[in-house]
Amino acid sequence: MQYDLVITNGKIVTPTAILNSDLAVKDGKIAAIGNHLTANTDQVIDAKGQLVLPGMVDAHVHINEPGRSDWEDYHTGSQALAAGGTTSMVVMPLNALPARTTAAEFRRQRAIAAGKSYIDFAFMVAWSREIWQKSLSWPMPVRRGIKLLWPLPVPIFREISRTLTITSFFGGCKQFKKPGYDYPYTLKIQS
Repeated sequence: MQYDLVITNGKIVTPTAILNSDLAVKDGKIAAIGNHLTANTDQVIDAKGQLVLPGMVDAHVHINEPGRSDWEDYHTGSQALAAGGTTSMVVMPLNALPARTTAAEFRRQRAIAAGKSYIDFAFMVAWSREIWQKSLSWPMPVRRGIKLLWPLPVPIFREISRTLTITSFFGGCKQFKKPGYDYPYTLKIQS
């Protein structure tokens, strides 16, 4: 088989072992791991002395666009992550201005990121009355991550705080476990 790329002389890290082998890529996917694969490609990367790892996912990234892009935007933030081996990021909701607390703002910020990010991305969305109401009617194939923000009574968070109770949070979690829903949810504890 002809490969698009072979990485040779590296230490390939798998879930069960570290292998001294070649890694061949075809159509953007790992096609083979073995020895002497370089004869089947025109492009070879010599990774001598280096680890060959899967792309990393950073599940807690603060990108400040829109609104504060002079601090960091999708272009610079994703480029820095890619340089460090990160291939996917989950962007937190409250650094942008305005914050991602509505479905419209979610769509707008997704379009901004799609045009600038060098890596794959997903969003956390801050819980709000609108997000809560809309989330109960989202179509089944749509996967959305919902982040519940339970802040102390800091002025910027007072509106969100007033709309939340323990009962409403667990009621929402039950909605996502009903048959036909395929929504992940996470609980992040932070002080």
